[in-house]
Amino acid sequence: FYIALFALLTVLQPDFSSAAMLILIGMTILFLSPTPLRYFVVSMGGLAVPAVFFVSISSYKMDRITAFLHPEQDMLGKGYQIIQSLVSLGSGGIAGKGFAQSTQKMFFLPEAHTDFIFSIIGEEWGLLGTAFVLVIFGILAWRGISLTFRAPDKFTRYLAIGFTANLVFYALVNMMVTVHLAPPTGLPLPFISYGGSSMLVSSISAGFLLNLSAVVHSTARQNQFQFGNRASRNWEKRKLKYVR
Repeated sequence: FYIALFALLTVLQPDFSSAAMLILIGMTILFLSPTPLRYFVVSMGGLAVPAVFFVSISSYKMDRITAFLHPEQDMLGKGYQIIQSLVSLGSGGIAGKGFAQSTQKMFFLPEAHTDFIFSIIGEEWGLLGTAFVLVIFGILAWRGISLTFRAPDKFTRYLAIGFTANLVFYALVNMMVTVHLAPPTGLPLPFISYGGSSMLVSSISAGFLLNLSAVVHSTARQNQFQFGNRASRNWEKRKLKYVR
């Protein structure tokens, strides 16, 4: 209910992409919690119906889906951005054209500094550059997931899942759009796309995960120290008993 409420308020702004990401992150937390599976399935079904409705009544959303399915049918119109993104990625090759040598960002690829910054990375740094970005977010996802298993309490665990999903899902969707694996959404690439609000939220997410990592390691060292002290005391008692 609360996920649907906040998603509805976001859709009314209107910002359908952010609402969809809010639902995706919320459903991820629910899926990884002890919530019964039947509640999760019912919630997904209940949210899918209004999502389809909002997409069907919006002409520009339908245009994005049409452009995603058949960009070649309108290469100078609806499919222009996707085609130019693929041209940008393909022209970079393996090693890229070099730093700041992109030609696609010179008024060929719209929103090259925000939504399609990954395409420019592919053009300037090639396959090696895009693979490096993907590996970095993969490491972030791995570290975030590992922290959730060592969180000191349930609330912190679910919060870590949410912050990790926020960073990773935004990155995945952004990169999927640029390589024509998802319809254009207008979502930024965390830490890389231009934009103050995106950088602020991404920094808060990373800051929380770093703080949790410090707490987890501090707790582990403290437990290890206490275990060592108990083992030492037990050994001293056994030694004294043996001497006696």
